[in-house]
Amino acid sequence: MARRLGRHRSTILRELKCNHFHDSESPKLSGYWCIVAQSRCDARRTRRRKLVRDPGLRDQIERCLRAGWTPEQIAGRMRYERAPASVCHETIYRHVYSEEGRRAQLWPHLPSGRRRRRG
Repeated sequence: MARRLGRHRSTILRELKCNHFHDSESPKLSGYWCIVAQSRCDARRTRRRKLVRDPGLRDQIERCLRAGWTPEQIAGRMRYERAPASVCHETIYRHVYSEEGRRAQLWPHLPSGRRRRRG
């Protein structure tokens, strides 16, 4: 299966293990189901995205970006002030280049003003 999908076998095993569904009431339904796997993936993604979960923090970061601050300066200032919620500069870059950040037109406020990140 891994060879046919062009992935390493450990990737397939990790996917199966992580998203295995177990139903104690009906054991015949236990196993890997794509719908369950996708919903679990969506839940993990939403839970981990700090700037989506906390609109106040997101607004503060977007205000700083529009004021001309770099993501490194924003993250450093939050660490320096020991803010109750802080983020690293990579989180800010991921937000800027995410779907929400592109809709809010945040990329022109970065120092180089690029639509995409360089490799």
